[in-house]
Amino acid sequence: MNVLLILLILSAGDYNDPARIAELEATAMQKPDDLTSRLKLAEIFIKQGNYTEAERYLKQAHIVDSTSAELLFLWGMFYDSQDNIPAALQKYLSAVEYDSTQSQAWRKLGYLYEITCNYEAMLGCFKKALVTTDDSSGVYYDMGVTYDYLDSIVLALESYYKALKTGAGFPEVYFNIGVDWGLAGYSDSAFYYFSKVLNMLDSTHTDFQISKLYYNIGILMMESGVYEQAMDNFMKTLSYDPDFSPAKLQLGYLYEIMGDTGLAKVYFNEFVQTAPIIYLDDINKIKEKLNKHNHNK
Repeated sequence: MNVLLILLILSAGDYNDPARIAELEATAMQKPDDLTSRLKLAEIFIKQGNYTEAERYLKQAHIVDSTSAELLFLWGMFYDSQDNIPAALQKYLSAVEYDSTQSQAWRKLGYLYEITCNYEAMLGCFKKALVTTDDSSGVYYDMGVTYDYLDSIVLALESYYKALKTGAGFPEVYFNIGVDWGLAGYSDSAFYYFSKVLNMLDSTHTDFQISKLYYNIGILMMESGVYEQAMDNFMKTLSYDPDFSPAKLQLGYLYEIMGDTGLAKVYFNEFVQTAPIIYLDDINKIKEKLNKHNHNK
């Protein structure tokens, strides 16, 4: 089944609170040796994307305590946020070397290993993070995603359900449970969890996330032979994200199944023209299909 997974979206914190920032800045000014205020300000400015101010407070914190694991972690965030992956990796590794209980650094390392598709290392980092984290539901979710990457559906589901038991209430965990039940062939369970997600969505969820949800419902409908409803969900996908290439591909297949070769060609052509390179195999397959169709005319 051609389903998609989405990762946990981090929520905004007090980095958008001017009063909190002013309070921390006053503390840092009054107390030259106060590490906590400088670290917190650095974190806030990193999240804001104000790297000049972030670097200033990181350097001040370095003067106060150059061996602070939290400082090393924040240097990792500083580089990570600017896509300097090698520097970020080095800082996160240094952070856990100084303090193996630095759960945030372990999680960030896991996310970096995701970029390089080193899923075994990714899983190892999340297991380390789980030992000392105060966000076990989030780490269980991360582990579920990792098991999905490793095609271990049973372990992924176990992790997602542990995330729910430890307090996870965000739509993404229900979404991924639905995906995995669908992959395992249990369409009814998949529909149940996707329906829960539909009831949970609000203004904080991007069109891209919603488009993925409708896309996956469309896939389930298509595989169940309910073609009209599948088509409706793929159309909803494109209404939220007109560039969502997989939906165009599936609409092409649907119209082909239903005998409308004209519309099938329209969507196949749109897919070929707009799909990113990660769909190269499908692009080549559809090009071959279109060439055969044109040759047989």
